[in-house]
Amino acid sequence: SLNLYADILLRHLGKGSAEEGIDAIKSYLEKMGIDSTDTNLFDGSGLARSNSTTCKTIVSLLEQVQKQPYGQDFIESLSVVGDENDIGNMSNRMKDTLAVGKARVKTGSIEGVRAHAGYVQDRQNKLIAFCVISNNFTLSRAEIDALQEEIILSLASLNKKADKRTNKK
Repeated sequence: SLNLYADILLRHLGKGSAEEGIDAIKSYLEKMGIDSTDTNLFDGSGLARSNSTTCKTIVSLLEQVQKQPYGQDFIESLSVVGDENDIGNMSNRMKDTLAVGKARVKTGSIEGVRAHAGYVQDRQNKLIAFCVISNNFTLSRAEIDALQEEIILSLASLNKKADKRTNKK
């Protein structure tokens, strides 16, 4: 990701003002029916410690974006897991797994925070929006990434037909 571009885009949305750009983003969330009360924004890049949101908000946004006319373009802009031709940082991760070519992910990190969010297709090719954020962890970054990748792999492994629960008496 290009953090400078993200900051400039925020100011562009606000006609030169970061504060008005933040207001524009919150208005967009509200227009999409997403509660933004749990989202605090300071900059466009996400690098300020005062930026925060929840996985619920991110997943809600991903689900809404997917439904928009630009949804497919957005999805295709995300890094493809295991695709060596992809320039994103997921190109060399989760190789030889069900997630290869089926998960598109945006990663994020600052000191003490690691995040993965995006979309993954399950075994029935249903597209699932997901977000995993780890805060204030004591494990190494590699260990946190591995745990978050396990969650993505679990989603890719879902088989709706086989996972249906039955009521047995």
